[in-house]
Amino acid sequence: MLTGLILSLVGIASSMGMATAYKVSALRGCDRPTVLAVERVFLLAVITPAVFWLGDSELSAGALILGALSGVLLVFGRLRYVHALEFGPASVSWFVLTLTQVLPVAAAIFVFGERPNPLQVAGISLVLPALAALSGQESRAQRGFDFGRWARLMAVAAVCEAVYGVFFLLVRELGLGTSRNLYLLTYNVTALVTALALRGSAAARLPNRWELRVGALSGVTTAVSAIASMYAIFHLPAYVYFPLVTSGVVVLFTALSIVLWSERLTPRQWTGISLGLVAIVLVCLE
Repeated sequence: MLTGLILSLVGIASSMGMATAYKVSALRGCDRPTVLAVERVFLLAVITPAVFWLGDSELSAGALILGALSGVLLVFGRLRYVHALEFGPASVSWFVLTLTQVLPVAAAIFVFGERPNPLQVAGISLVLPALAALSGQESRAQRGFDFGRWARLMAVAAVCEAVYGVFFLLVRELGLGTSRNLYLLTYNVTALVTALALRGSAAARLPNRWELRVGALSGVTTAVSAIASMYAIFHLPAYVYFPLVTSGVVVLFTALSIVLWSERLTPRQWTGISLGLVAIVLVCLE
């Protein structure tokens, strides 16, 4: 249990680098597929030697299939997320993205037999009210918050992230512990190939300075987070791991957004985030 908590905290801290990099990418107008391609190059530079050192890369068709599907979902979801940051506040966008992890928690409880108590059921039921509260009118400090475009982009990103979370959980539930790092390697190679394919006309040019900086920061920190998370999920129940990571990332990134980008949320949006955090805490309680 303690090992899982420590690994989860490492994953939470590392996720801040990725979230910050995506916001900077939107502010600098970076080409989104290029940033993701650079990110995956740096990520693979960290993960590949780690896979050989850690082991757990036994050949498995299940790990290869789940990895390939996860890689495609990850790229399409993150592209929509980074695009959404051009129209809405980073703190709310990240909150919606992380809130989708309630789906793998629900899958663990209702499909894989992790039995919820009444408090956990109450927590899951708060998800929709939290999202509804987040759709409130923007404040004057949020000029440029195009809610319609932001909501459409975030809907696609949220679906991709939710299904990706379920696939991540399936690595454990299908008994693929000895192939967990093969899964990591496969989904990141697939993500790199997909991002390169989506560069289109930008494929003829090299990444610019900001695309390299943002991709490098996101790639290295995401690699650390991915490895820590993959091992943490094998030490913690899903209904503890996912809410713990989600709540930690939401709180830290909201604070970071207020400090770095002077984002100001409306009272209704603060209510939405508060409901989401209550939902996360309730799901954790046994």
